[in-house]
Amino acid sequence: MIDFPPHIAERMRHGDIEICQIQFINIELVRRQSGERWGALKAKVFDIGAFFIEKRLHKDDIILRCKDGYIVIFADALPPPPALRAEALSLEMNEFFVGEEAFRALSIKCNHLKFQPGELAVFLAGQNATLNESARMPRAASDDSGETAAPPIEPKKPDLVESDPLSDAEIVFEPVWDPRLETATTNMVLARGPHPQTGHKLRGRQLCFGDNRRRHNARYDCLVLNRTIEEIQSMREARQPAAFSVPIHIQTICRRESRMEYFNLIRALSEPLRRYLFFYIDGILAGTPISQIEDAFRSLRPFGAGAMAMLEFGHTDLSPFNNVEMRLVGWPCPAHEPVSGLSPVQIKDIRHFTGIAKQKKRRTFMAQVSSPRALDQCVEAGIDFIAGTIIGASQTYASPPYALRRSEMANVTDDIFEV
Repeated sequence: MIDFPPHIAERMRHGDIEICQIQFINIELVRRQSGERWGALKAKVFDIGAFFIEKRLHKDDIILRCKDGYIVIFADALPPPPALRAEALSLEMNEFFVGEEAFRALSIKCNHLKFQPGELAVFLAGQNATLNESARMPRAASDDSGETAAPPIEPKKPDLVESDPLSDAEIVFEPVWDPRLETATTNMVLARGPHPQTGHKLRGRQLCFGDNRRRHNARYDCLVLNRTIEEIQSMREARQPAAFSVPIHIQTICRRESRMEYFNLIRALSEPLRRYLFFYIDGILAGTPISQIEDAFRSLRPFGAGAMAMLEFGHTDLSPFNNVEMRLVGWPCPAHEPVSGLSPVQIKDIRHFTGIAKQKKRRTFMAQVSSPRALDQCVEAGIDFIAGTIIGASQTYASPPYALRRSEMANVTDDIFEV
């Protein structure tokens, strides 16, 4: 039986109470992929998760550990409302774990639930919930004298680099392959660069880390777009055909300032040149509101040839896209052995993904494919477009479409920047 603080116990007996159920989605997949490292990674997920959540709670809220995540009991309904706080937790926690290679398949789902007296205790029993240790310790609070109580000792916060993670980034172009036509049809554009402190090689959203992740994501999107616009103009002057898949994070579109900055860059292109652009929207997670998704696709419609959703591996719920114009849906390829390729479980997941996409009349895309075996497995599973180092080396310039047979890819490596 959980020994709740008096203020929570009283509300559970006599009043409605609201909670946020925080679930780690695909954690079993992470366990299978991580092998012997699972013990340490699991501790990291739950320890960092608890610390992250606690920093965003009101002083009287309570956090519980349960079988697949955490449960936050809101002590009251003070602004912002619990439903909005739960939504914000979902977005921020998912962004927090983005870029961690080991957690590529992990996503966080936050559900806002409301219980009448007596119902919550039954729910918690079914979740095997236990009081988090830090919840037993008083948080800093002001007493009647106006003095602030000493804060409890907190676990060390993970080191967050204050240096500019994009300072040494370069923009590269990777070919996207159509296996049916055996043609490299499009340039997928992304940034890569060294970690400012460790020198560790990062690519894509891995470069957007730290306390200012949303700002870094928006800046990343503009850096990639700026370089793409330069290349579009060069290809146009050379009278060469070309197509570009450029990233934009959903939070860049949702925030008014970053949206306007991004769209103003595109407005520098004439309408015919905008047809060179195809957007892949990333950062869409299990808890992303449908209204945000629909707004993102609707907003991008005048600025390019189309848009697709780049989802997390294992995310197969396409119902939030029922009312949007979307021709493609994509996944990043999960980590795998170079020789044996993808595991049977991963292949099953991909086949399930392509089957659902086909039902929805959407074509599929797989990024970050790095081995010949994984390439063949993706083709066999029905993936329509593929990108990654196995298709071709990253380049600092774009290419027009060109014929590319499967047999020509076996020995391709990215000599410039291995990942």
